[in-house]
Amino acid sequence: MKKFLLTLFAIFASMVSAGAYDFMVDGIYYDINEDGTTLAIVPLFSTVPKPLLYESYKDFTGDLVLPDTVTYNGTKYTVKFINNEAFKYCNGLTSVTLPNTVTTVGMMAFHHCDSLETLTIGTSLYMSGSGAFTNCKNVKTVNWNARKIHPFSSYLASPLLGYSNVTTFNVGPDVEEIPEALLYSFFSLNTINWNARNCANSPFATLRDDIKAMVKTVNIGDSVRSLPPSFIKGMKNVENLTIGKSVTTIGPEAFNGCVKITTAVFNDNLRSVGAFAFHYCTSLNKVELGNNIEFLGQYAFNGCVKLGSIHLPETITEISDGVFNNCQYLANVNIPRSITRIGARAFNGCPISSFDLPATITEIGDGAFASTRISSMSIPPAVTKIASWTFSHCYNLKTIDIHNRVTDIGNSVFYNCESLTHVTLPPAVKVIGETAFIRCYELQSVTLPESLDSIGPLAFSRCHSLKKIYCYAQTPPIISDGTGYVDDYDFPNAYPWRDGSCASFAGNDLQHCTVYVPRGTGDSYRSDFCWSQFNIVEADMSGVDEINCVKPADGPAQRYNVLGQPVGDDYHGIVIENGKKILVP
Repeated sequence: MKKFLLTLFAIFASMVSAGAYDFMVDGIYYDINEDGTTLAIVPLFSTVPKPLLYESYKDFTGDLVLPDTVTYNGTKYTVKFINNEAFKYCNGLTSVTLPNTVTTVGMMAFHHCDSLETLTIGTSLYMSGSGAFTNCKNVKTVNWNARKIHPFSSYLASPLLGYSNVTTFNVGPDVEEIPEALLYSFFSLNTINWNARNCANSPFATLRDDIKAMVKTVNIGDSVRSLPPSFIKGMKNVENLTIGKSVTTIGPEAFNGCVKITTAVFNDNLRSVGAFAFHYCTSLNKVELGNNIEFLGQYAFNGCVKLGSIHLPETITEISDGVFNNCQYLANVNIPRSITRIGARAFNGCPISSFDLPATITEIGDGAFASTRISSMSIPPAVTKIASWTFSHCYNLKTIDIHNRVTDIGNSVFYNCESLTHVTLPPAVKVIGETAFIRCYELQSVTLPESLDSIGPLAFSRCHSLKKIYCYAQTPPIISDGTGYVDDYDFPNAYPWRDGSCASFAGNDLQHCTVYVPRGTGDSYRSDFCWSQFNIVEADMSGVDEINCVKPADGPAQRYNVLGQPVGDDYHGIVIENGKKILVP
């Protein structure tokens, strides 16, 4: 690194060549470089002491547009360098335009050009010496077109240090990367016009909060294809946002915390929105994603509390974790038939009253529909697990249709579903997770399948209305005694019980709850410490009053077992076929 820096210092040191030039054209002095084809613009120093040291360009006024090529004595040269201090103290200049051919600007080349108002940087600028454009305090507009600046240019100081009055920053289409320190002194920045097609980074991400707070307007041009991560993150006063028609990708956190943005409208070119892209854009009330969006990143619209509706096209296959988490006004959203996964907390806290879930869904994540306003829900047939907290705090949920393929009821799935009255668990469920139905105050009856092995801690705790349990298990499922369960919110302080007690049903009046069990199993239930505290009643769990012994029927008629689940022709036992209860030997 030390050797590298010494080399760079040598480059800029070599530019100090007072009075050395090869020719002059239109009042500008040029030195022919060693390659014989390119030029350096050089100052012509006075022989008298300062402040008259820089005499060569002191009479330049107005707009200075430096040429990209110069012809002298029949030879055409390319302008590539601007030497150290070349235009220092040129106080008559009001605008400067560097050609696209210039790659290097020397130290203090435009230092203290006090009348300069507009600065335009060409596409090829790569090396900028310390203080190259410093203390041009009246610059209002910077047009930045450099594809990529060498890290050394920001190593010593920002090349635009002292530009405290810049109000407008324009970024050209060819820009690929911008130094983070470039805008550190833009204390008056108000407007950003962004036209970079595929810039890899945002120069605004690391700006001080007081600089970010000055920006009111951001215009994204039609040439832009992708917006970099953290594009205008934290610019809390941006009110005017326009988005060009060519944007295909929005980087993670691009508009995170832009609390005054109200609309984000994209056309059909948009394909991807990164994680947290519009995180806590609390004034955002209108979003149009176009018809070809393929991906929404995690928490992309998290906390957009004024977003009322959104349309998702058929091109999207997944609703990622937390995409619409805490969107407190989001009442209308469609779930396309192309969706296969709904991520954790995807709609948590949204006031949505109903969801039409397509059969294509195979996975629903933790808390996906928590704290919504749904009154009923049907689990798609391909879903095998109801993850933890999926429907927690759904106070309006009255009915739930759980498909037969579900094998796992996770923790706190129906936590605080106060309106839920009846639940039938499908035949393959083996375990009911902890706090699965806790605080379901209106829950009156539960049907437990024959496959059930155990019931987790606090699973039905504080279900004060629970009076009937239909348990098809031949062997009494294990009721948790709370051993090893720790939860600061619910246990042990809120639900204390003595060792060996029935933690799964803590806080309930078990003596007035009847458990219906298969005939011949009553004694095993009564001999179990926890189940013995219920009112155990043996019953014909088939629900069949009259049984006809027949052979399997011919033809395509669908058969169901006594739990209403479809069965095949090879099933033997009590079935329902064409509305009749029959016994297939």
